[in-house]
Amino acid sequence: TAVRWLAERALSRGMRVLWLAHRRELLQHAAAEFHRCAGLAGVDKLRVRIVSGGHCASVQIDPADHVVVASVASLARRRDVREALLADPRLFVVIDEAHHAPAKTYRDIIGQLQRQKRFRVLGLTATPTRTVEDERSELARLFGGRLIYRVDMRRLVGRGTLSRPVPRTVPTRADVVAELTEED
Repeated sequence: TAVRWLAERALSRGMRVLWLAHRRELLQHAAAEFHRCAGLAGVDKLRVRIVSGGHCASVQIDPADHVVVASVASLARRRDVREALLADPRLFVVIDEAHHAPAKTYRDIIGQLQRQKRFRVLGLTATPTRTVEDERSELARLFGGRLIYRVDMRRLVGRGTLSRPVPRTVPTRADVVAELTEED
């Protein structure tokens, strides 16, 4: 849904997209979706570059790339490349699994965009909270406290989008607590 919207509303208007994620599978899935929606982008040949330890290096990012799908770690390692990419006024930034945004690597990127007074940042997550309570307000602050869409898990279960959880205890012979200390 997000890729289709970006192709129709951003790429077709001459913008570029930086899609950030923290896992290889997320990068590959996003790139595949951009290729699938290429016809909606309004360009002759959509240039999609994946930047990660297993793909292109960040120094290979080309200003002619329409879409850069990058691991946040790859951009964190090369501040010069990150700053040059984020300085592009045509850039629309997407943070996949945005509940990770309170991490320093993401905060550095969002902070640079905020200092440049650029607010084309979209955070996507199915987990719009943090398990560390102190980080919950930071997550909301990073995205200006704005939530575009939210749906309750019970509603998704009711619609059949998600399965109803059925917890089950499976007996084993493993004694998983035998070696644990109080601290563990």
